[in-house]
Amino acid sequence: MNPIVIVGAGWAGLSAAVELSAQGHAVSLLETATVSGGRARSVRHAGRTFDNGQHLLLGAYRETRALLDRLGVPEEDVFARMPLELLMHDDAPNGHLHIRAGRLPGRLHLAQGLLGAAGIALPERWRWLRAAHRLRRPPPATSTVSAWLEATAQPPRMRRQVWEPLCLAALNTPARTAAASVFHRVLDEALANRRQSALLIPSRALGRVLPEPAQAYLRAHGADIRHGSRVKHLLVQGGSVSGVALRSGDIIPATTVILACGPWETARLLTPHAETSALAARISRLQALPIVTVYLDYDPEIQMQPAMRGLLDGPLQWVFDRGFGGEPGVIAGVISGPGPHRALDNAALIDAAVRQLNRLFPEWGRPRASWVIREQRATFAATPDAETLRPAPETALKGLWLAGDYLSTGLPATLESAVRSARDCAGSIAASSA
Repeated sequence: MNPIVIVGAGWAGLSAAVELSAQGHAVSLLETATVSGGRARSVRHAGRTFDNGQHLLLGAYRETRALLDRLGVPEEDVFARMPLELLMHDDAPNGHLHIRAGRLPGRLHLAQGLLGAAGIALPERWRWLRAAHRLRRPPPATSTVSAWLEATAQPPRMRRQVWEPLCLAALNTPARTAAASVFHRVLDEALANRRQSALLIPSRALGRVLPEPAQAYLRAHGADIRHGSRVKHLLVQGGSVSGVALRSGDIIPATTVILACGPWETARLLTPHAETSALAARISRLQALPIVTVYLDYDPEIQMQPAMRGLLDGPLQWVFDRGFGGEPGVIAGVISGPGPHRALDNAALIDAAVRQLNRLFPEWGRPRASWVIREQRATFAATPDAETLRPAPETALKGLWLAGDYLSTGLPATLESAVRSARDCAGSIAASSA
């Protein structure tokens, strides 16, 4: 019996492979790169291992946590769990803002945090609390985040220091173009209670969080994992998929194939076939947006508490102290989405980032080393139009399925969306053969 072929060993492909292996299916996992993990992987630079970008998970990522449970990976071994805390540095006259989630149950933990916020007067805290409550009602499907915030009369400072930075961080899309429906889904899930709003920051290299445990699980279940194997094209007969052809010339027969690669690579493989060419054109309309991570290696005694801070003036939008992950002195600065930083070369971007941090921490001086990771196609732009383009797992070719963070999960392009899409895909395959 031919194995199920999964094209792409990112988090979606690995998740689908684990789910199908657990159901007793033989699996062949194909990955173009030399390592698994996709856009959330560990890489080598100057003799050290680090992540190809700073990633952050939420306590609300239930499917990711369930997958790690299946793999026997205790959360505390791979994540630092921190209660929701926003410390926003702003050079504007309003100054800084500091919000800590409270300990009350349910959504009251957020209300407690807003009422205890530092940097705003008590009357303004009450206005913010009432404004936040107005976001409970779902927005129109066609609304942008900016229009939704305007329609719900969110205070200008709250928009600048809370909602707009959170939108850009969560959706990798500016509020002026981001889909309000997706942002509402994120807020609804993440702010439901204290446990779900908690921040899960990887305390190990990303490769050790999911890719390595998943590969160990798959090999123990007899899966075939091939790196450096790019699919040239799909094999199709009579409206059904019959396998894949690799660039190496190898042919892998299969009656079930899952394309778990990025949306634009998926579109390339779908385009030649009449049954899926329209789907390919639809997926190709998704716009790609970048994420840039600037790593700054300071003296190991350098520490930042809390370990995550938001910056509202300058190229860096969020900074993380990597000391919690066993990298003392390393600061990771993240820049999401489009912006003027894209015109800067790495040296100029590093200089701008160092100057920005020196305004807050003048005692830090200059880092001992620095490097930049640019993921040009980090996510799709989560706009209202994009929500109409995101596909379901099933395609018009019998036996051909899709998985990936760009599928119609209701979430932005996150690790949780990738894992949920894989669960949905595996469930659809099981239902189709029942």
